[in-house]
Amino acid sequence: EGILRLLKRRGPFDLVLIWMGIGDVVRANQGGGVLEMHRVCHRKGARTVAISVAPSWHDATDLLNEDLKRVKSLDELHGFSRPETISATKAELNKSLRNMAEGSSVGSRANARGHCALYVDTAEIISCSNASRELWEIADFIHLTAEGYQQLGRGIGYRLRPLLARIAEEDRQAQ
Repeated sequence: EGILRLLKRRGPFDLVLIWMGIGDVVRANQGGGVLEMHRVCHRKGARTVAISVAPSWHDATDLLNEDLKRVKSLDELHGFSRPETISATKAELNKSLRNMAEGSSVGSRANARGHCALYVDTAEIISCSNASRELWEIADFIHLTAEGYQQLGRGIGYRLRPLLARIAEEDRQAQ
């Protein structure tokens, strides 16, 4: 209901970026809510950008060092799902988001309002490994540091440029 209220009160929007955080997947262990957010936006005529759930330590448990072992123990204490389950849930959700975007980019829908205009794979922008530790908060290896968010933001921005240019051109032609 939250996104519907925003669309009604603040819209219309040319483009809505939707990103489900790793913490949401860890706690909820499902991603249907993010898919429904896209559908609500599409019904209201807004294009969306599907941003994948970012990589996390759950995808690379073989890289566990002492910090990650501590985090894993805390997750188990709080009753979060096993890393393999979280990783599989993320993979399935990201596949659904990619399929939604690819299905929307076929034929005339590619330029229509009310569809998923772009899928951004965050794994192409950031990784969760010992080599990229500076991008991750060592308290949980789920949240990014300021540097991690900057890198992610730059990567998303770079991928948005062609879409934003196309939307601007469509607006110019419509005037």
